[in-house]
Amino acid sequence: MTHCVSGDHARVSAPRDLIRRPVELQSPLPPDELLARLKAELGPPRRQILAELHPFPPNVRVTRGWVRGRHAWLANGSRVWRNSWRPTLHVRALPDGTGTLLRGRMGWSVPVTAFMALWFGFCFVGLARGEWQYAGFVAFAAALTAFGTITGRGDRRALFAWLDQVIEARPVEQRDLAGLPERR
Repeated sequence: MTHCVSGDHARVSAPRDLIRRPVELQSPLPPDELLARLKAELGPPRRQILAELHPFPPNVRVTRGWVRGRHAWLANGSRVWRNSWRPTLHVRALPDGTGTLLRGRMGWSVPVTAFMALWFGFCFVGLARGEWQYAGFVAFAAALTAFGTITGRGDRRALFAWLDQVIEARPVEQRDLAGLPERR
């Protein structure tokens, strides 16, 4: 089942969303049960694609991803358009006492990070050689990055709220809890 979270309007926190920084989440569920719940909630990829075609308002967010072995990839975004610059979460489920520790990274996907690094690298080499037409390419890339980051501004918080609802996982560090409702 695909889950939606609506009305999420978090402030843009560009440095936190751009850098693939470490994230740790703690869940009281054992690893096998946690991964089974994630698989059941996400459903097969075909169902995720069909769920995106359902007519929802543009501010409704949908969580998509996959679970393979002890690894999971999750992203939260709009049903209306794709956003390659949205934050994604790659985690590995590790046993931790009677629960599970999800350890991974959150930020841009690896292909987007590599693409932007190459784009800016080529542009700055051109600028260093005195070819000023590359300034337009830098401005375009900066605008594209800003637009993608702004449109994905609530995805990080919505993804953490979805994980709390589905597998009772909460960020371990206090700085990751900003904006999340208190656990009941």
